[in-house]
Amino acid sequence: MPNPMKALKTASPFTKYLMYSVAVTIIDSAAVWLLMNHFAVELVYANTAGMILGFFIHYILSSQSVFQTEYGAIGFIVYVGTFILGIFLAGGLISISYHKLFYFLPETFKFLFSKGVSVVVPFFILYYIRKSIYKLMGTSCSSKGDVTL
Repeated sequence: MPNPMKALKTASPFTKYLMYSVAVTIIDSAAVWLLMNHFAVELVYANTAGMILGFFIHYILSSQSVFQTEYGAIGFIVYVGTFILGIFLAGGLISISYHKLFYFLPETFKFLFSKGVSVVVPFFILYYIRKSIYKLMGTSCSSKGDVTL
């Protein structure tokens, strides 16, 4: 049986970012579903709460292993700034896709597909923005197998 921790250590930064994002998305989606279905929280608010939880987990997982930055004020500011952009982007995407794009589907499918849209699009945008900012700041983001801009 393959060892996932060994695979993670040898994976490219982009692959690590993807793997962390998948894990965080599962946690985020479960939190959103729980808030909507058991606490009657409106979709965009529940999604924002799930994203905030995911933000902290993702920051801890990816700051050092993906972007090779230290935990500190500047790295955290970059993450918070891009996260705020991501909240607005994901909030708009989940609302539009839930109410306009997937309106004809049953509730569960509307949620799953809309959540997927609100995760996939910001995933790529935020990765490349963060990577670009860290490069501009002079922080080493390029390592073996990394995705180039």
